[in-house]
Amino acid sequence: MYLKNFKTIVIKIGSSLLINDKKTIRKKWLSEFAKDIKDLLKDKKM
Repeated sequence: MYLKNFKTIVIKIGSSLLINDKKTIRKKWLSEFAKDIKDLLKDKKM
């Protein structure tokens, strides 16, 4: 994976990923995304 060669990684999340059609926060998606980031940090891949 190329990411291991960098000191800083920026993840840009657009509002369309965070909010559904009803203008409410997509809590399940955000929670799963946070878990993915946590797992990457735990495995030292980020």
